[in-house]
Amino acid sequence: MPTSTTLRNVAQKRTMERMAQPMSTFPQFHLGDRLRKARESAGYYNAVDFAPLVDISRDTLRKYERNEVRPRRHVLIAWAELCGVTYDALVGGDDGGGAIIDLNGPLSSTLRDSGCIADWSVILPEAA
Repeated sequence: MPTSTTLRNVAQKRTMERMAQPMSTFPQFHLGDRLRKARESAGYYNAVDFAPLVDISRDTLRKYERNEVRPRRHVLIAWAELCGVTYDALVGGDDGGGAIIDLNGPLSSTLRDSGCIADWSVILPEAA
């Protein structure tokens, strides 16, 4: 049985190997990840309640969010409209940023404080 020192040395070696590899610029999110994040950011925390709104079953929704099955275009369009995001942002295209951000979450306050977004009234009318 390996000793704790041996296990620690192996873990350190693996960490050093990972650090030596070039890092990708950003993590790649699957469509299923974006679907779930958009749904939850829009306040639809319960998948059972959301599925009928886009005219699919609960099991189909789970398959979409697990990236097991790709949704048809009309489902993606309905999903984007219900969640308040663009179709392009949802499928991972470029819509001027492509990010799905919870405008009431911690990232929005970081963006406000940093001055990255000059006119918040365009995004959040109540922020004006």
